[in-house]
Amino acid sequence: MSRAETSRLTVLIPLHRSQPWVEHIARNLRCLPAQCNVLISDATWQDDAIDRLQARQGDDPRVQFFRKKSEIGWRRHINELFNRVRTEFASILPQDDSIHTGYYEQLISALDANPSAGLA
Repeated sequence: MSRAETSRLTVLIPLHRSQPWVEHIARNLRCLPAQCNVLISDATWQDDAIDRLQARQGDDPRVQFFRKKSEIGWRRHINELFNRVRTEFASILPQDDSIHTGYYEQLISALDANPSAGLA
């Protein structure tokens, strides 16, 4: 089984005019679990943030990059990313949010402890 097949979590990072957040996003990526999938997508190409992130994180096996120049709007962008999720859990991580190491592990533990919960 590959790492992608054993991952329980996919983290979605939609980009839009994200150049000021590249360093911030890279910090968040370092806090994500080793066994997760990360989908980084830019649907508007308003700047080169996705290229800068791919140059920095392109060798990270957890991360996949998607580009689609369109004006689909945030909601449709997220829905298109959710359509790519093949894991038990998924999370949207906005470009300007901050997480700490262990954040997602705590959320998954909470969901495992409460199987009837819909979200954590």
